[in-house]
Amino acid sequence: MAQAATGLKNQLRQTTLTAFGSQRLANAWRSNVYPRAPAKSLGAAGTVHTNAPHIIEAFSSAKVVRSADGFFLAIPSPDAPKQYMGKRVTPSNWPADRYGDLRFVYRAGKSSLLVVDGVRRNKSGSVGRQLSGGGMTAKGGYKKGVVSVVMFFLVPQVRFKQVFDLETLYQAAGDAMVGHIVAAWEAAK
Repeated sequence: MAQAATGLKNQLRQTTLTAFGSQRLANAWRSNVYPRAPAKSLGAAGTVHTNAPHIIEAFSSAKVVRSADGFFLAIPSPDAPKQYMGKRVTPSNWPADRYGDLRFVYRAGKSSLLVVDGVRRNKSGSVGRQLSGGGMTAKGGYKKGVVSVVMFFLVPQVRFKQVFDLETLYQAAGDAMVGHIVAAWEAAK
């Protein structure tokens, strides 16, 4: 049972690592065997589970995710701040007092954007505070080094690709478990 559970866990970890390139997500797969070692039992059982079930569920079947209110899904750009005042930043709780107001940009045939105007990038490349007066010159242009930065991409829906075929992997692990039992039986003779 331990060999079958560990084998399935390792196979799921490898599949996850190959699909996402994230060792942290791959390590979320766990296995348990009952009864715990060193006890032995003819009624042994094993479980394999993940600590990231929502991610795995989304990629184990081709799903379409739509906005709850029927408009757009806001996908943060790499330039968007991750947190502000201890909360994850979204368009609804955008810190306009720090970065300025979000401006909607429609692009025909492409994803729409939410951008913030009149900000500078600091030495590390991240977006800094909005400049007073919006960073505008008297002629109506931007001051040197002041840019508009995309904060969110707006899409009507997202379709996840099917990465995992969990049923096939579970079935293969069950078939392998029978082989492990027969091998252990033969070794015990």
